[in-house]
Amino acid sequence: MAELGISFDNREVEPTSEYAPLPRGEYIAMITASDVKETKAETGKYLKLVFQILEGKFQNRILFHNLNIVNPNSEAQAIGRGQLSAISRACGINGELKDSNELHDCPIRIVVDLDKQNPEQNKIKAFKPYAIANAQKVEDAENPEQNVAAQIKEMPPETQKAKAPWAK
Repeated sequence: MAELGISFDNREVEPTSEYAPLPRGEYIAMITASDVKETKAETGKYLKLVFQILEGKFQNRILFHNLNIVNPNSEAQAIGRGQLSAISRACGINGELKDSNELHDCPIRIVVDLDKQNPEQNKIKAFKPYAIANAQKVEDAENPEQNVAAQIKEMPPETQKAKAPWAK
């Protein structure tokens, strides 16, 4: 049991409505949390990632993505490790990755689609560097005054993280 530390009356607060899946497209996002978990079958491990959308109409929305990093199915493991390679390279890590925390707070572009098996959920299909030439914009981020990413897009990767308002 956990003490709330506040008096909460649910009659005073409207319930949160369900989120519809994000529209297909490319979004600026960052990993805000990660954890290595054991698979259900206890035969491997996966990296659980939490992505937060950083700008546009869907700013602050959360997406989850799991990567098989140790798996008896060599194809599943290869896909997961390939995605981990894409994420780490998009974050400017060229070489060994020792801790998933190294991926946190790094803005990258993610390509989001609907999951074919469950169209009520999103699936992240690709991971790209933040400053990529001629990248598609998030649905409502064409206006550079409202698009923080556009203002720092041309900066070198090591400067982007330092200048980005979401960088800690």
